[in-house]
Amino acid sequence: MWSGSAGGFVRVVRDKGMTSSADRLLAECLRAYPERPAVDVAELDGAFWERARDGGVAVIVAEQLGVRTAETKARAMAQAVSAMRSETVTMMCLRLCDEMGIRAVPLKGPLLAKRLYGDIARRPTSDVDLLMTFGDMKRLIPRLVAEGAHAPQAHVHAYYEKAHHHLTVTWHGTLIELHFRATSDFGVFTPAEPLIERSLIETIDGSDVRVLESNDELVYLATHAAAHYLGLDSQLMDLKLLQRVRSIDWRTVERRAHALRLERAVGAALVAAERRVGFDASAMTAAWEAASRRLYGMVPRDLPPGYGGGWRVRLRQRVAHMRLCDTPVVAARTLGQGVWRASRRRLHECWPSVLPDSWGV
Repeated sequence: MWSGSAGGFVRVVRDKGMTSSADRLLAECLRAYPERPAVDVAELDGAFWERARDGGVAVIVAEQLGVRTAETKARAMAQAVSAMRSETVTMMCLRLCDEMGIRAVPLKGPLLAKRLYGDIARRPTSDVDLLMTFGDMKRLIPRLVAEGAHAPQAHVHAYYEKAHHHLTVTWHGTLIELHFRATSDFGVFTPAEPLIERSLIETIDGSDVRVLESNDELVYLATHAAAHYLGLDSQLMDLKLLQRVRSIDWRTVERRAHALRLERAVGAALVAAERRVGFDASAMTAAWEAASRRLYGMVPRDLPPGYGGGWRVRLRQRVAHMRLCDTPVVAARTLGQGVWRASRRRLHECWPSVLPDSWGV
């Protein structure tokens, strides 16, 4: 597999590691979860709770440690309300899909929280993600609009159909991401059809719901965590808890990651989950594990998981993204596409009346 070098920048990141007491104590909690860790709550300062909040795990850690302050209660309530809203809209979408004969697989979100955590309020969620074929998605969007949903302008959807993995609509104040590909990260279009064909029916709160086959789900969730630069502990916890409730065939996982050209991204996420939340990666093949450990050491720990920040932050994110691509050719292509898109958007900001709206996407 490809391994590159970025000189001193990478060496600084590698040496940084997990050095702060907040990181250390949080890792101790997450590795022990759902059991209570041998952590003195009196040791946990504001930096610890800020780190837990940024990682998306403040609610489960407060519950794990029995911390019930006004602040932790308010955060738990806000997370629960957001999850309940997402669950309601998810089930409404699934009922429409059933009426239309559409096979839709919920990804992430409140139903994953119920399956892995036992409670939708324990996992942060704010939107709805559904996987389906492209044709079914194109049938569903007009129906959602007829039911009161709002869709972006046509040129926005046209761009995302060509270069992304989902289209969006907003319904009852909730963003719905309709995935016609599983992902488009790391220069790879991951097709939806094989995942839908292998999906299973599972009963959740009395409703029959499609779920990804366990090996597909591990690859998908690991890719998703890597796409956010391994910055969210909540996404790494998904991997750990999935492993606790589902049977994983490691040879199948590696074979599928390799076939999809996501071996580097998936491997780095699995190693990150092992180090930070106690995921068991001991069954990885020795070569894949060793390569993934080296790669994980090259990914900065302080990258924001989402968009934002100045050009320096975005550049560091782009470098990390390139490192997680499986080949130099794919990495170069994704860099070129990213630069081209950013340049078009910047030009559109400067001359919106001259350039087409599609350049602003």
